[in-house]
Amino acid sequence: MMNTIDEVKAIYKLNDYVTYRKNGVCQIVDITEQNFAGQGKRQYYVLKSVYDDNKKVFVPIGSALEDEIQNVLSVEEIHAIIDGSKNIENMWVDDCRSRSNVFEEIIESGDKSKMLWLIKAVSDYKIIVEEQKKKMKATDMKYMALAEGIISGDFAFVLNLEKNQVMEYIKEYLEK
Repeated sequence: MMNTIDEVKAIYKLNDYVTYRKNGVCQIVDITEQNFAGQGKRQYYVLKSVYDDNKKVFVPIGSALEDEIQNVLSVEEIHAIIDGSKNIENMWVDDCRSRSNVFEEIIESGDKSKMLWLIKAVSDYKIIVEEQKKKMKATDMKYMALAEGIISGDFAFVLNLEKNQVMEYIKEYLEK
């Protein structure tokens, strides 16, 4: 049974910055009551992307989807993620279909240390493939781009960088 308005308590407040699924960093711009698809009135967080003014998401308060909202990372948490990426075991799979499944699981898990591993692994593989005068698999590049997009968006906001500066920041941090 769905929670009614009187039964639900919001965990987050208006103007909080959060991350939500693959939407990246968002600001809670409203907490509103809606009746979507005739399912009865309930309260929703209205999340607005900090990178795309046209992107708004309604997340029902008290639902399983609310569990996928997370506070933005701190600088210390970002550094711990980067440090943790150095200790990820090699998950590379030679078979491209199986590798795509592994990469999909990494993206879906939201584990940013594993996403950094994915980015490094595909980048290293790209060098090898190019030396052999071959072409990269489009799926490898797709998953690397997805991981970079998630990492760049989440880290840039906290580190006060442009998204295109994040990978260089990570590289410099790892070289310390």
